[in-house]
Amino acid sequence: MMMLLAGSPLIELSLLKANDDGFRYLATSFVCWALLWVGGFYGLVLAEPIWSRRVPPSMKAHENCKFWVARNMIGIFHAALVSCLVL
Repeated sequence: MMMLLAGSPLIELSLLKANDDGFRYLATSFVCWALLWVGGFYGLVLAEPIWSRRVPPSMKAHENCKFWVARNMIGIFHAALVSCLVL
């Protein structure tokens, strides 16, 4: 979980061995981030009865699907996170 809230890149580089190409770190980071986003998506899907009470139903049938709404919510959060990281 160190890669989620990473500190100094110099500290992380000191953890790598001289013959290590960093693939294990890359693969672990990928798996952790993928699990985080998939877990967030299905967390929103499971919490749909809670947050859908506050939003009126749409006139378009596909917009009332909990998977469609969760995908848009996770996409908005991801875009906001990336925007904040690049500032």
